Amino acid sequence: MPFTFTHAAFAQADIVIGNSSPLGGPIGPSNKEAIAGAQMVFDQVNKRGGVNGRKISFVVMDDKQDTKISVENSRQLIEKNNALALFMYRTTPVLEAVIPITEAARVPMLFPQVGPASAYDEKLNYVFTIRATYKAEAKIAIEQATRLGLTRIAILQADDAFGRDAIKGAEKAMLAVKITPVAIEKFDNKTGDVSNAIDQFVKANPQAVLLLASAKGSANLIKGAKLKGLNALYITLSNTSSRAFVEDLGEAGRGVGIMQIVPDPLRGTALLLIS
Repeated sequence: MPFTFTHAAFAQADIVIGNSSPLGGPIGPSNKEAIAGAQMVFDQVNKRGGVNGRKISFVVMDDKQDTKISVENSRQLIEKNNALALFMYRTTPVLEAVIPITEAARVPMLFPQVGPASAYDEKLNYVFTIRATYKAEAKIAIEQATRLGLTRIAILQADDAFGRDAIKGAEKAMLAVKITPVAIEKFDNKTGDVSNAIDQFVKANPQAVLLLASAKGSANLIKGAKLKGLNALYITLSNTSSRAFVEDLGEAGRGVGIMQIVPDPLRGTALLLIS
């Protein structure tokens, strides 16, 4: 059965927006924040009479960060729930597994919470994004770190499609400024276990650490490394931006940078490192 944030008033809803995403595990807390925010907007629309008198039903299904489950959920949302669109999907592997289904069904995939390069393929007709790519975020993060004079950089990389996509941007930026990472450590993004990476980074003693990781993995790395005396600049991508991440970090959050897209008064939109 789908997990849903809808209310009893949606029993006669005739516009279905579907979501399949992790509601538990390392990514669950930040994802549920985003889902709750979307539900608040849908509630406001419904209180004003909906869309041309039609209420919106936001149906959310837990995929447990498993691509097979998300594919099954997505098929159910499209074929049984008659979803008008799928919305705010989370994790790169899941998005890449579901996009072929939405393209074949001609159902829009609206505003995924992730930014893999594959979602920006010009051949796609039904994917609508609002984020920068992870490669662009990683590239800008390295560029800003080096402009601060930080050239000894370590990288924590999720060992999945997300990490493999994002690392390309970091590698491109490092090649341009002719530096190499002092350490690169991979980890299982589903567990958040970064104990080995902490030990290796403390030995390498970088000036900055780029975290291509979930909020849980990033928080675990930052807290663990700081406890062992590694007071580097820690830079995460925008996928970590949530209250849950900030609360998890606590006092260890001082000096942590998060990549975000913000308005630029001169050129429209810009990627900035916000500390």
